[in-house]
Amino acid sequence: RQLAQGDTLSGPSARMVEFAELLTSTVAHADWAMFAKNGTDATSTAVRVARAATGKKKLLKAAVAYHGANAWFTPMLAGVTTEDRANIVEFEYNDVASLTSAVEANSGDVAAIIVTPYRHDTSTPQEDVDPAFARAARELATKAGAALILDEVRTGLRLDLHGAWERIGVRPDVTAYSKALANGHPIAAVVGADSLRDAASSIYVTGSFWYSAVP
Repeated sequence: RQLAQGDTLSGPSARMVEFAELLTSTVAHADWAMFAKNGTDATSTAVRVARAATGKKKLLKAAVAYHGANAWFTPMLAGVTTEDRANIVEFEYNDVASLTSAVEANSGDVAAIIVTPYRHDTSTPQEDVDPAFARAARELATKAGAALILDEVRTGLRLDLHGAWERIGVRPDVTAYSKALANGHPIAAVVGADSLRDAASSIYVTGSFWYSAVP
């Protein structure tokens, strides 16, 4: 029915508002939603929101983990400058000591910790998250004044409709969705907690629609 009316449109329609309301009423930590075209857009927007909110630079990610095709995350470094990657800090997934060291080594300048709900990186064995690691990520992000970003581009709504880590009692500040949400269509979403609402409304991204669950 929607295809008969149009799919890729230049402005928001009632469908976007309805979808935003559905997401913010379904995802446990979601007080606002933004939409984009693909997973790279979603993770990039999440990082930008975190940096806008904190005024900090460093982005902590697991080694090997892929979070998009931009200069921050691409595994192929051709055309990428050293400066593009200067604020990326890596840690070992499911290793609390490694993550703790990364946070401490960059004390005062950590904008975000970005992780997947479980390890599903290409050419690596899949690995479920250790609940202790998930809880440590939440505690360290809070202590550092950083945002915890959950990359659910591939896993969204599949592990738990309300958020992949709800089962272990851990809520991120921001979640990025795309592939699992869109089923092949060019749509992505970023949802976040109320504490990042002003930052989300302050950044500039294209192909996006911003929705707040609370006026």
